[in-house]
Amino acid sequence: MKEEEWFCNKVKECETSLYRLAFSILQNEEDAKDAVQETIFIGYKNIKNLHNREKFKQWMMQIVANTSYSMYNKRKKYMTIESFLKTEQDRRKENIDYIELWEVINKLNQDLRNVIILFYCDELTIKEISRILNISQGAVKTRLSRAREKIKVLLQGDDEKTWK
Repeated sequence: MKEEEWFCNKVKECETSLYRLAFSILQNEEDAKDAVQETIFIGYKNIKNLHNREKFKQWMMQIVANTSYSMYNKRKKYMTIESFLKTEQDRRKENIDYIELWEVINKLNQDLRNVIILFYCDELTIKEISRILNISQGAVKTRLSRAREKIKVLLQGDDEKTWK
């Protein structure tokens, strides 16, 4: 199999996970898509730097995290109320079964939200999340525990202000 074909197949396998992580950071559909596209470009351009092909997904997840954080930091100064409202409207269009859970997850601070999505949606290990987010495994475990507790409380309808 040619290198390009292998790369395309591997990207297809992890594209949804890349998008979920980008969206969890950027909270905007178009920006998340842009981050994924940029990640694919960076990954393709730097594939020679991937020494262990079994770590492809983890490697790409780290690239998308870095790309998304970079985009977020650049745009956070310029986020308008219109773009915030558009994001809220997009979320309301989703399947009703997921709205409440996603709204609760989106109420979490970014650090907690990211580990929840990586752990439960992308089914990454603590060790993999640690590498992707560049934090210790202990920090990942702590964030997962805090996020779970906050989600429980928010789903029960307790005052969300205590969690901000």
